[in-house]
Amino acid sequence: MKAHANTLQYISRLPRDLEQLGEGTALDPRTLGNVTGTVDMQAYVQWLRDNGYGL
Repeated sequence: MKAHANTLQYISRLPRDLEQLGEGTALDPRTLGNVTGTVDMQAYVQWLRDNGYGL
């Protein structure tokens, strides 16, 4: 099986800007909370299948 690093290509990370901390803007890390980004689930599931995860 492949390493975790191989799956990072399926994550699109949202930008964060520490200079915006507390400003309430879209780039404020506090506004984004725990949201890191989005995942291309179709491509990720295909990767899992192609790499022996039995889906």
